[in-house]
Amino acid sequence: MRRRMPSPAMVVACLALFVALGGTGYAASGALNGNDGATIAKKHRSLRGPRGFRGPRGLTGPQGPQGPQGPQGAQGPQGPAGTAKAYATISGTGRVVAGHALNITDANITTPTAGIYCLDLSGIGITASNAVAIATPDYSDVASGNGDTVQVNTGTSFNACPSGQIEVLGFAGTSLSTVGFDIAFM
Repeated sequence: MRRRMPSPAMVVACLALFVALGGTGYAASGALNGNDGATIAKKHRSLRGPRGFRGPRGLTGPQGPQGPQGPQGAQGPQGPAGTAKAYATISGTGRVVAGHALNITDANITTPTAGIYCLDLSGIGITASNAVAIATPDYSDVASGNGDTVQVNTGTSFNACPSGQIEVLGFAGTSLSTVGFDIAFM
């Protein structure tokens, strides 16, 4: 019986299979240089291409819960002295609120009628002719209501107070009314 010789194509195919299996085994074992197969594979990667464009920013998610309050910080240094010559919180009844005044006392205030307050501050050099006053309703006073206003008159033409005194008018809407207020003289 005669044996048949493999064809040249079969020889080339077997040789290619042998090389492919041997190369894979060689890479997996890393026997020749102590490297693992991943290191060998890294050496054969191509260079990374340029980075693509960045997409638009997504929507902001919902706000998380508020964290606990931190400890209170140290007290800061005392600020410079203010420039007010006199100030006070005055109740709707025309009385100075204790602890809320500088150079103004109950003795400086008269109320000839409801809603009119006369301030005599001539003893500390503040008169109708040189007064620069800032006033605002004190809404914490029981006599004051939402929308109340105050007006300071330093002129004498329409002033119901004695000459040289400062007039403060309290209004509820357009009507004179008892109103608590804060006032300062610069």
